[in-house]
Amino acid sequence: MPIDFPCPDCDKTLRVPDGAEGRQAQCPKCGHVVTVPGDSTPAAPPTPLKTERDAFADIDVRRTATTGDEVNPYSAPSAVDQVEDLTAVDPDRPLQYRKVAFSEALHHVWTILMDQLGTCVLAGLILFAVGMAAYMGLGTIAFLGMILTSGFEAFEEAGPPPDPPMVVMIPLMIVFYTGFFLFYAWLQAGMVAFFLGVARGNRPSFGAIFSGHPFILRMLAFNLLMALLSVPLSFCFVMPGIALQEPAVTLVGMFAFYPTYMVIYAAASVVAPPLIVDRRMSVFASLAATVQYMPGNLIATVGVLLVVSVLGSFLLLFTCGIGWLVVFPAIVLTLNVLYLLVTGQPTAVDRRAAARFTKTAPETKDWSHLG
Repeated sequence: MPIDFPCPDCDKTLRVPDGAEGRQAQCPKCGHVVTVPGDSTPAAPPTPLKTERDAFADIDVRRTATTGDEVNPYSAPSAVDQVEDLTAVDPDRPLQYRKVAFSEALHHVWTILMDQLGTCVLAGLILFAVGMAAYMGLGTIAFLGMILTSGFEAFEEAGPPPDPPMVVMIPLMIVFYTGFFLFYAWLQAGMVAFFLGVARGNRPSFGAIFSGHPFILRMLAFNLLMALLSVPLSFCFVMPGIALQEPAVTLVGMFAFYPTYMVIYAAASVVAPPLIVDRRMSVFASLAATVQYMPGNLIATVGVLLVVSVLGSFLLLFTCGIGWLVVFPAIVLTLNVLYLLVTGQPTAVDRRAAARFTKTAPETKDWSHLG
């Protein structure tokens, strides 16, 4: 008869086969290792499987017991909690608020960063190459504008048109900055799409970096709203000191403005961009979701981002800037891991723990490796 017992860390009810008393098992939800108690609680046995090899050959086949299909005998019984498929990525599955501790968030982020360090380096090289190509393209536009400006100035003695440099430079600046912000929004969406897959434990597909075109306008709107947010904040923190002509008050206001703005920007960046890409949400809906998922998680998420940023700053310092190839992708990956955590979705760490826990049922029923 299966043994049912609660996980002492997350209270999820676990089930292991009879005979596993005194062994150690790992919770597929939180990863906590717990000793299987000796007392068993009567529970309905799982639906008979065709073969144990079929049940554990691929953990993607897990389903709820209420459907009458195959089940995972090592997950919670359906009467307590439905079996979670930690390997499936269902864009239509409702998200669930989850309060995450700082240590848990840091563990997930650090583990995935260390496992995917090479992926971050390759992504950084791709970003560098794409960025250089965009820089050269926009720089060519600027160079052509300068040539046109010089051409106008060459006709000054013959009576040039009114303000020829401005006639050229204003459209040139509009084209340059429009192209820059559109390019950044496209690249930002692609990086979110790519590192969402990495954070979930999927095999890296670098083509996803170039798949951000459906979200360019929404990402552009998000960045614009975040930039506009600085205006009312500056009026609240900085303008009083300027109005009073008190340098000390202005300095204090600036010290209060920057941390406040960065905390709000970080909180919005954890939730909004991934929701735009992952769930196809509108900009305002994704920003409204920040209010739903960040309360109770603000300190943990901002703390993890601060740790990663500080370590990245040291890396940039000691590598004379070359560490950017790792730092920027690592920050984007961190944001996506935090998004999965606060919205109750499994990360690569969860999926690995679930796979390891599920595949600890060899055909010989030998449970000695769990102890």
